[in-house]
Amino acid sequence: MSEQPAGPATTDEHEDEIHMPPNSYWPLVTSIGTALALVGLIPITENPILFIVGLVVLVVGVAGWIRDARKEYNELH
Repeated sequence: MSEQPAGPATTDEHEDEIHMPPNSYWPLVTSIGTALALVGLIPITENPILFIVGLVVLVVGVAGWIRDARKEYNELH
């Protein structure tokens, strides 16, 4: 039977750590944009402003979320 040395953690143990992403407001922004766009579909023929605002908020939310995810990925690798 071989015993493990009581030294610092090996690279195998380090790779098994659970990574938790930091808190982010981007999922909330994305969901608000989705809700606005969907509600804006109801009166789209009379006034498409709510739909357009919802799409803009949705695109900004998704872009911010992707930017943060890429930045975090680059920090880890």
